[in-house]
Amino acid sequence: MGGEIGWNVPILNGEQMYRGLKRLGVPTLLVVYPGEYHEFSRPSFIQDRYERYLHWYDHYVNEEGPAIPAAVKTED
Repeated sequence: MGGEIGWNVPILNGEQMYRGLKRLGVPTLLVVYPGEYHEFSRPSFIQDRYERYLHWYDHYVNEEGPAIPAAVKTED
């Protein structure tokens, strides 16, 4: 998860991690927020990021519900 134009933590790093995890068969999802840097400024992106955090924690820590919000479309 990262901003498309972030220079502090370039999205290329996230893309490489994503490809490596997929290659190993680890369930993963890459989320790139267009036009954003490392710190997001668009309120809808900030909300989306926190909703993803909460779903991830509920799924993997509390063992409840899906790992990603239901409204999210994924490419596989």
